[in-house]
Amino acid sequence: MLVDGKNLFIGHPAETDKVKNLLEVWTLSDTGKFVSVANPPLVLPSAAQNLAIFGDLLAVQNSNDIQLYNKAAPSTMVLLGEGGPQGCLGYTLDNADGAVDRGLWLPLGDYGVARVNVQSATGSPPAQSP
Repeated sequence: MLVDGKNLFIGHPAETDKVKNLLEVWTLSDTGKFVSVANPPLVLPSAAQNLAIFGDLLAVQNSNDIQLYNKAAPSTMVLLGEGGPQGCLGYTLDNADGAVDRGLWLPLGDYGVARVNVQSATGSPPAQSP
């Protein structure tokens, strides 16, 4: 779970093989009650192990992969990009840095830095120059 202002991002792991791994977004309403923002929740390829925010960029780590989302509009978050380091490298989002327009830079200690690219800030492919 990750708290960001009035929003809560919750990784909900699949409890059975018939249920999907989800990323739920909840907000605290003016009446003091939690309300689901993303309906339906986002489906993840595997259970979320770690969540981190870099400005409007939400990074969701699961297994050996990271999904990037633009959290500026939590009710309509789209996948911006995904990837992760090649091979069997341990890493953490704690020292990473990123933004919706440049992706995520992930330090790998002695192995350098891995980059997870974004398509664009809206999730659509980048504009091509003539």
